Amino acid sequence: MGPSKPLSTVLITGASGFVGRHLVTYLCPTKHVIAFARRTQKAAGIEPHPNLDWILVDIMDQEQLENAFRKASSEQNIDYVFHLAAYYDFGDQIHSEIYEKTNVEATRILLELAAETNIKRFIFTSSVVASNFPEPGVKVTELSPPYADFPYAISKREGERLVKEASKYFPCSIVRLAAVYSDWCEYEPLYNFLKIWLSDRWDARMIPGHGSMAIPYIHISCVITLFHYCPVKIKPFEV
Repeated sequence: MGPSKPLSTVLITGASGFVGRHLVTYLCPTKHVIAFARRTQKAAGIEPHPNLDWILVDIMDQEQLENAFRKASSEQNIDYVFHLAAYYDFGDQIHSEIYEKTNVEATRILLELAAETNIKRFIFTSSVVASNFPEPGVKVTELSPPYADFPYAISKREGERLVKEASKYFPCSIVRLAAVYSDWCEYEPLYNFLKIWLSDRWDARMIPGHGSMAIPYIHISCVITLFHYCPVKIKPFEV
């Protein structure tokens, strides 16, 4: 037998997050994974693997992000970038500056760094909430414009704009995820909803929102399957 084919290299931001942890675990057996994360590998619960390089990076720190990316790309030919890292706050306070620095500025920097390499595709995770809640009888699709006007949605809309511009120079894909959950219900709003729904409270079966709101859900296994096909199945933007 001849020499084995070298593994493709995948760089993942937000590797210690919910989606990132599952993607890292899924890809390690067949890909060389470079994981950018704010938490340690141990804290994220990721087992050591010979195909995994775990690098602590705060994407809000431009110098740190640039140095980590350039060091990684100088040692390996990065084939795919999965940009999962993002900021979202379930609380009532609005942190527009953190949304801007994390979700927009870091995306711009990563795209500029990717342009210095010969990547095969840049995959950006946006969200279905980037689009406004549709009128009755209307569906949100991949063609729905990202015109929602709260801080997180605005930051994702701007991120999508940057990715579309970059797609003139190298292949890019935008994936608008719904609320991602697992068998352990690792999505706080869904967990709280089910906790109340299954309780003995007098109002347990009352659904808030007066019919003017909804949350679409997607299981983490479906997200990972989608990401598996991203590099070869999702077409680049027409620009």
